[in-house]
Formats: sequence, structure tokens, C-alpha cells
Amino acid sequence: MKQDTRQLILIKASHNFALNGYEAFSIRTLAKEVPVVPSVIYHYFSDKDDLLKEMYLNLNKELGEKRAALPELN
Repeated sequence: MKQDTRQLILIKASHNFALNGYEAFSIRTLAKEVPVVPSVIYHYFSDKDDLLKEMYLNLNKELGEKRAALPELN
């Protein structure tokens, strides 16, 4: 359950960042969308910068895995 909540936070945060941008992003708004209380999000991430960093790292890892699966070019 703990990992599911964390993943849901990351998914909803990605959507929220994409729609509204960094400046308009709000932990309180995200908490309503998940739905959890803001302290749950702060349990996993210290602030929105930490959350954004984690989103970037996850995307970078996913892209690396997809790139590794591509056939080599000669």
C-alpha cells in the first residue's frame, strides 16, 4: 500500500506539473487529487522540488530502459 500511495502521488504530480507548471504547482492541490492529507505527501517528499527531482529520476530511468531495449545500429 505504501508504494502504491507513493506511485499515485508521482503520477498525479506529473499530471499536475504538466498542466499547471512549476509555479502554480501546489502540494495542497495535489493532496486533494490523490486524495490524502498534505502531511502524507510530505512523508514521501520534503517539498515540491524533491518531488520534481524524483519525477525526473523516474523518467530518466524509464527512458534509459527503453533505450537499452532498442536494437544496436551498425
